[in-house]
Amino acid sequence: MRIFHAPLDRAIAFDQGMALLYRAREPKDFIAFNSTHGICDEVDDRVIADVLTFNAP
Repeated sequence: MRIFHAPLDRAIAFDQGMALLYRAREPKDFIAFNSTHGICDEVDDRVIADVLTFNAP
C-alpha cells in the first residue's frame, strides 16, 4: 500500500493518514507531499513514474 498525504490537508487530518499507515500490513509506504487535499502535480508525477517503472519490460 502506498499512501500519499499532505500535512496541510484540511479534509483528512494528517494524523488520520498516519494512523492508516500504522494499521496497514506490509508492504507499505507513506509519502508526505507539499500541497493540500486534491490534485497535486508532485503526487501525479510520482504515481506516473511508479506505474511506468512497474510496467517496464
